[in-house]
Amino acid sequence: MFSRIEADFEEYERQRHERPGRKRAGGAGRPFAVPLIRVVAAITYLRLHLAQEFIGMWFGIDQVQISRDLRRLLPLIRRHVPAPQVLELLPEGERPVDPLEVLRAAFGEEGIALLDATETLSCICR
Repeated sequence: MFSRIEADFEEYERQRHERPGRKRAGGAGRPFAVPLIRVVAAITYLRLHLAQEFIGMWFGIDQVQISRDLRRLLPLIRRHVPAPQVLELLPEGERPVDPLEVLRAAFGEEGIALLDATETLSCICR
Protein backbone atom coordinates (compact mmCIF):
# COMPACT_ATOMS: atom_id res chain seq x y z
CA MET A 1 0.00 0.00 0.00
CA PHE A 2 2.76 2.44 0.91
CA SER A 3 4.53 1.81 -2.42
CA ARG A 4 1.34 2.77 -4.28
CA ILE A 5 0.85 5.88 -2.12
CA GLU A 6 4.47 6.89 -2.59
CA ALA A 7 4.27 6.38 -6.38
CA ASP A 8 1.08 8.48 -6.57
CA PHE A 9 2.35 11.22 -4.23
CA GLU A 10 4.13 13.46 -6.75
CA GLU A 11 1.11 13.68 -9.07
CA TYR A 12 -1.21 14.15 -6.08
CA GLU A 13 0.91 17.05 -4.77
CA ARG A 14 1.01 18.67 -8.22
CA GLN A 15 -2.79 18.53 -8.46
CA ARG A 16 -3.13 19.84 -4.92
CA HIS A 17 -0.84 22.79 -5.64
CA GLU A 18 -2.62 23.63 -8.91
CA ARG A 19 -6.19 23.39 -7.57
CA PRO A 20 -8.55 26.29 -8.21
CA GLY A 21 -8.72 28.78 -5.37
CA ARG A 22 -5.23 28.06 -4.04
CA LYS A 23 -3.84 31.24 -2.48
CA ARG A 24 -0.13 30.50 -2.94
CA ALA A 25 1.71 30.02 -6.20
CA GLY A 26 2.69 26.47 -7.16
CA GLY A 27 5.89 25.47 -5.37
CA ALA A 28 5.35 27.95 -2.54
CA GLY A 29 5.60 26.73 1.03
CA ARG A 30 7.79 24.20 2.73
CA PRO A 31 8.66 21.07 0.71
CA PHE A 32 6.93 17.93 1.97
CA ALA A 33 8.00 14.33 1.66
CA VAL A 34 5.76 11.38 2.42
CA PRO A 35 7.78 9.19 4.79
CA LEU A 36 6.24 5.91 5.86
CA ILE A 37 6.01 7.09 9.49
CA ARG A 38 3.56 9.88 8.55
CA VAL A 39 1.30 7.52 6.58
CA VAL A 40 1.35 5.00 9.44
CA ALA A 41 0.58 7.76 11.97
CA ALA A 42 -2.40 8.93 9.88
CA ILE A 43 -3.75 5.38 9.50
CA THR A 44 -3.20 4.72 13.23
CA TYR A 45 -5.18 7.85 14.06
CA LEU A 46 -8.03 6.72 11.80
CA ARG A 47 -8.05 3.18 13.17
CA LEU A 48 -7.63 3.76 16.91
CA HIS A 49 -9.51 7.05 17.34
CA LEU A 50 -6.90 8.33 19.79
CA ALA A 51 -6.18 12.00 20.38
CA GLN A 52 -3.81 13.57 17.85
CA GLU A 53 -1.57 14.61 20.75
CA PHE A 54 -1.17 10.97 21.80
CA ILE A 55 -0.52 9.76 18.24
CA GLY A 56 2.08 12.51 17.92
CA MET A 57 3.87 11.47 21.10
CA TRP A 58 3.76 7.83 20.00
CA PHE A 59 5.37 8.59 16.62
CA GLY A 60 7.59 11.50 17.70
CA ILE A 61 5.59 14.05 15.68
CA ASP A 62 3.88 17.05 17.27
CA GLN A 63 0.08 17.37 17.26
CA VAL A 64 0.11 20.22 14.73
CA GLN A 65 1.97 18.03 12.22
CA ILE A 66 -0.46 15.16 12.78
CA SER A 67 -3.34 17.53 12.00
CA ARG A 68 -1.59 18.86 8.86
CA ASP A 69 -0.67 15.36 7.73
CA LEU A 70 -4.29 14.23 8.07
CA ARG A 71 -5.52 17.13 5.93
CA ARG A 72 -2.76 16.57 3.39
CA LEU A 73 -2.54 12.77 3.23
CA LEU A 74 -6.11 11.61 3.82
CA PRO A 75 -7.31 12.22 0.25
CA LEU A 76 -4.22 10.38 -1.04
CA ILE A 77 -4.71 7.46 1.38
CA ARG A 78 -8.37 7.22 0.32
CA ARG A 79 -7.30 6.73 -3.30
CA HIS A 80 -5.68 3.44 -2.30
CA VAL A 81 -7.71 2.11 0.66
CA PRO A 82 -11.16 2.81 2.00
CA ALA A 83 -10.67 5.19 4.93
CA PRO A 84 -13.19 6.64 7.34
CA GLN A 85 -14.17 10.26 7.15
CA VAL A 86 -12.67 12.68 9.65
CA LEU A 87 -15.42 14.78 11.18
CA GLU A 88 -15.63 18.12 9.37
CA LEU A 89 -18.35 20.68 8.78
CA LEU A 90 -20.21 19.95 5.57
CA PRO A 91 -20.56 22.71 2.99
CA GLU A 92 -24.06 24.16 2.97
CA GLY A 93 -26.52 22.00 1.04
CA GLU A 94 -24.28 18.90 1.03
CA ARG A 95 -25.67 15.75 2.63
CA PRO A 96 -23.69 13.41 4.92
CA VAL A 97 -22.01 10.38 3.34
CA ASP A 98 -23.92 7.10 3.62
CA PRO A 99 -21.44 4.44 4.86
CA LEU A 100 -23.16 1.75 2.76
CA GLU A 101 -22.67 3.83 -0.39
CA VAL A 102 -18.96 4.13 0.44
CA LEU A 103 -18.64 0.36 0.93
CA ARG A 104 -20.52 -0.38 -2.31
CA ALA A 105 -18.27 2.04 -4.19
CA ALA A 106 -15.14 0.46 -2.70
CA PHE A 107 -16.12 -3.22 -2.99
CA GLY A 108 -18.95 -3.34 -5.55
CA GLU A 109 -22.37 -4.86 -5.10
CA GLU A 110 -20.98 -8.41 -4.86
CA GLY A 111 -17.99 -7.51 -2.68
CA ILE A 112 -17.51 -8.54 0.93
CA ALA A 113 -16.52 -6.14 3.68
CA LEU A 114 -15.80 -6.88 7.33
CA LEU A 115 -16.96 -4.15 9.67
CA ASP A 116 -15.36 -3.75 13.08
CA ALA A 117 -18.27 -2.56 15.16
CA THR A 118 -16.85 -3.38 18.59
CA GLU A 119 -17.21 0.19 19.79
CA THR A 120 -20.79 0.41 18.52
CA LEU A 121 -21.78 -2.92 20.06
CA SER A 122 -20.20 -2.07 23.42
CA CYS A 123 -22.18 1.17 23.49
CA ILE A 124 -25.44 -0.58 22.60
CA CYS A 125 -25.07 -3.63 24.87
CA ARG A 126 -23.69 -2.03 28.02
